[in-house]
Amino acid sequence: MSAQENSVKKVVYRIEPKQKAGVLANTSDPSEQGGLSNMPKTVNAQFFQKQVADEDHVESAWGKELPEVQSEQRKLLAGVLVLAAFFLGCAVWALTLINSGGNVNQAIEASPNGALSFDEKLEIRNSTIAAYLAATTIEEKAQFVRDPERVIPLMEQYYKKFPMEPEQIRSRFMESAVMEKGGVLWRVRARDKNTHGSLHLLVETRDDGVSLVDWETDVIYQPSDWSTFKSTKSIEPHVFRALVQIAQLDGFHGFEFAEYNKFRCFKVTLIGSDDYLWAYTEIGSPEDDKMVKLITSGGRRNINIKQPLPVMLELRYPLNGQSVRCVHLSKLIQAGWLH
Repeated sequence: MSAQENSVKKVVYRIEPKQKAGVLANTSDPSEQGGLSNMPKTVNAQFFQKQVADEDHVESAWGKELPEVQSEQRKLLAGVLVLAAFFLGCAVWALTLINSGGNVNQAIEASPNGALSFDEKLEIRNSTIAAYLAATTIEEKAQFVRDPERVIPLMEQYYKKFPMEPEQIRSRFMESAVMEKGGVLWRVRARDKNTHGSLHLLVETRDDGVSLVDWETDVIYQPSDWSTFKSTKSIEPHVFRALVQIAQLDGFHGFEFAEYNKFRCFKVTLIGSDDYLWAYTEIGSPEDDKMVKLITSGGRRNINIKQPLPVMLELRYPLNGQSVRCVHLSKLIQAGWLH
């Protein structure tokens, strides 16, 4: 072997096999620290170094000794065997379910007292939703809504301002059950993101299969007009379906509500709008206690939680109120928007 070949061999042999690429250089030298001066202060340098050093690059195996590579290959083989055993078990389980499926279907079809099966109720519910969305008149849509006697006058008022348009039906409905004080409702994804109205409908399905849509939560019906309430600064209570979150620390205390230790501040918004009001309760009052329990779910340590909650509430302006944004939160009617 020539001297040149020996030289090349020595160079390759002296490569540090366990050296990890990508670790930041030692910056103890002041002259080198300037290069990191533009690094974001929120970055944890040690964590960043570890992530870069441990990253699985394509070239990483070239710097490892043979025993390390063989060990990793054995681990990989063991992992493949475990996955194979898992999928084999899943296949056996699926075959067992298929073989027993006939018995389940027979049990559903043989339900006592002629009650409808789940699939039959599902079919009726989907047909109801399709007819509700395709309706072109109040009379048509009212056939498929909950509490029609109370709701029809609200629909007439609403559709004078927002004319009704038939909607295209989503090709596939997705649903989940939700509990409410009167029983179970079905939360159905019936619209796409680019369509008018709420993406989800709340649908009541009775034992006889009759299904009815909750119209008020669909259109988020407002019992009061937000713009009129603000422009008149009405001192009479007005009811809204709104989103509320506590804002005692980062809200606003001024004018009639300047006393920080007397008034608790909440931020009230309408869904789909950037407009807002600062609403205040008197700390320690019954309504304040209700709001605190709602916001914190009874746990005082979560008093500053920032998640907006859907509520129905009453708002009113103070007599001769100085600000259009500052109102009394006079009553929490309920959590949620269901009537």
